[in-house]
Amino acid sequence: MPDAVTLKYDAILIDADDTLFDFHQAEYYALERTLANQGLAVQVDSIINVFREINAVVWREYETGQSTPEVIRTKRFVQLLQRLGLSTDRRIDPQSVSDCYIEHLSEAAFLLDGAPELLERLLGTVPLVMLTNGLSSVQRPRFAKADVGRYFRDIVISEEVGVQKPDPEVFRIALERASGDGAVRPDRAIMIGDNLHSDIRGALDAGLHACWFNLRGRSNDHGVQPTYTVTSLGEIPPILGL
Repeated sequence: MPDAVTLKYDAILIDADDTLFDFHQAEYYALERTLANQGLAVQVDSIINVFREINAVVWREYETGQSTPEVIRTKRFVQLLQRLGLSTDRRIDPQSVSDCYIEHLSEAAFLLDGAPELLERLLGTVPLVMLTNGLSSVQRPRFAKADVGRYFRDIVISEEVGVQKPDPEVFRIALERASGDGAVRPDRAIMIGDNLHSDIRGALDAGLHACWFNLRGRSNDHGVQPTYTVTSLGEIPPILGL
């Protein structure tokens, strides 16, 4: 294992969903079980893309400060039921559907290919902090189930610290957690994540380097220039000097 001084950075921040964890698989798992448990006669394959579209919009509202975790929990299911023509069915409670979904999502700890190997490569090098905009009630059980906490100096969840990516403040908090004394300069740290807006633009605005993990072959239409771009987790160690 290399000494910390051989790495290009003094601290590494890394996103959770669609960076280490397969969130598409987790969404599918949770939604399929929610539909069954709530007695909704709808096939998950027929609505998963609609749900992802709605979910992306409400999470963007949260990331831009237009909403809160409490609101988005239920709002996405209010909108989904409207799209399915079920919003007037008094037997279906959006809050109950939301609670059921969150319970199942908190069980869905599917690591992406290459994630365990990457974490093992990083273990014992420089401080590693996970930085996620996910809900605490979802993320903490998933991280425990996947047994990833041992790899990290700390785990920063936006809901717990009251500020979310891409706000530069949450990156400052993560760097402070990485060192314990705020000694890591932003330009000596890197953020690894899949979201061009929250992860990459946020990191660059905070003065960090940024590695875009383009897992799903998306086009870069955000006007953001990542420091690095990779399409597999196996490409990351050489970037860091490993």
